[in-house]
Amino acid sequence: MNITKKPHFVPATYLQFWSVDNIPNGRKSKIYVTDINGSRITSASKTGVARHFYSKTDPNKAEEYFQKFENAWTKLVKELLENKGPKPEILSCLFLLHSSQFLIRNRCFENLSEKERIEIYHNCIETYWTKTIMNNKIGKTHEESLKLIEKNWTCLLIRNKDERFITSDNPTLTLNAKGKNPAIIYIAINPKISLLALSNQVIKLKSNNVTEQDIDYLNNYTIGNCNREVYSNKPLEKESLSKIIEYMKIRPERNSTYNDKTLHLKSYDYPILGMEFSFIE
Repeated sequence: MNITKKPHFVPATYLQFWSVDNIPNGRKSKIYVTDINGSRITSASKTGVARHFYSKTDPNKAEEYFQKFENAWTKLVKELLENKGPKPEILSCLFLLHSSQFLIRNRCFENLSEKERIEIYHNCIETYWTKTIMNNKIGKTHEESLKLIEKNWTCLLIRNKDERFITSDNPTLTLNAKGKNPAIIYIAINPKISLLALSNQVIKLKSNNVTEQDIDYLNNYTIGNCNREVYSNKPLEKESLSKIIEYMKIRPERNSTYNDKTLHLKSYDYPILGMEFSFIE
């Protein structure tokens, strides 16, 4: 068995849907990667990886653990793109659950425990699901869990025809609002479709219409949420590229943490620099 020394903290199963030719091809997919040095095309196999990130003693353990989730993500996205599978309201709830996996496994979290990441990951994801997504309740069945999500969150699949959405090496964005952390959860699924989840405790949806300005703001928040890299399926405009490079030189550090007992998610306060979404009150 080959040993995986540099596992993905952003799965290739996610990155493949940002392929420059719009044909998902797993680890072989080519995407645009933008960082402080500029923009380049590279393969998904070499993107979003870190040496011995989850385990030094048994690196393949993480690959095996995440395989089930990654296969489920691919299935969900393909069902969405082919207009198959669950109804949109159910599908959006499932995407919200899956966004948790991208968040907790990411290097935006600093491991404060003496254990390896893969050993504490399971407890962390369960804690996040229960406290954040389910509001400290547990559904006994799959259906009950979906009802809890619908009760706590307004989940929307938002679309644009011009492939304007971008993503990053920290694809799940969380924002605080009115003392709720998080109150907004966002993840771009591919260049045309994104998931937006709003906490029903503190945010009211004003409109299902997402404007071009809203998309600009979502992309700006995505850039601010990245660790080091921004991903897209086409070259970024020169103005956007220069802004990204300059921002990544001066942006403040913002590290979330976890150990084997607790998880501390550190999110930005909404709105940042007056970037208020038109679709919420």
